[in-house]
Amino acid sequence: MAELFGSFFLYPAAIMLLGAILLGTGCGSTPEAAAPAQSTGEMKLFYSQPGSQPEEPPAILDDVSVPEVAAESEEDLPPQIENSDGVGEKNSDYLISPHDVLDISVLGEEDLSQIVRVSEKGVISFPLLGEIKATGYAPLQLERVLEEMLEKDFLVSPSVNISIKEYSTISVLGQVKKPGSYEIKGRLTVTQAIALAGGLTRIASPNGARVIRKSTGGEEIIPIRLKDIMGDGDLSQDISLKPGDLIVIPESFF
Repeated sequence: MAELFGSFFLYPAAIMLLGAILLGTGCGSTPEAAAPAQSTGEMKLFYSQPGSQPEEPPAILDDVSVPEVAAESEEDLPPQIENSDGVGEKNSDYLISPHDVLDISVLGEEDLSQIVRVSEKGVISFPLLGEIKATGYAPLQLERVLEEMLEKDFLVSPSVNISIKEYSTISVLGQVKKPGSYEIKGRLTVTQAIALAGGLTRIASPNGARVIRKSTGGEEIIPIRLKDIMGDGDLSQDISLKPGDLIVIPESFF
């Protein structure tokens, strides 16, 4: 009985001892199976593979900024129209007329830069060159003419700039809503001038209109039948005006 009782306690003790030995052996082998150096090497290799790490912007993008690109693009843009054509000041389609006032400048030559009025004969007086015909030229064309004349005898590669400071004018008087003087900035007809003056009043005499034009022999009076132009479409009477022309619209007596 005593032997049976001793065996009953011996076997479980032996089993527990064997389990402790096996457990201790397993725990001891874990550090060897997962060596730090080998594990670190495997981690580096894993993250060095393409697509294994979260994607980051390439470093070169840090050197490129949107403001720099925009600024470079703005510099490549052509200059604004007002700087190249001088909108309203240097119209390539406009031909210089008598009584226009020109602002003429010569780069680096302040003594030659001046403001001149075109005479009734269409000429200007310019230093070193004397009288120069100005009418019939666009401002850009007259610039080239002056540059060629100055380069011929006086300056090396001169640069001339001409703009219209004041345009020549015509006047509209009589039975119009806004009588006064108006600039000529190109071709201007009688009906266009009357439109600038606000149109006819209710008591105007359309067929009594006339244009008074100064000429070498005195004054020329040109009758204008506005009713024929506006009612019948006779555009032959809608003449182009010249600088200094005076349009008179009389009052109707009926």
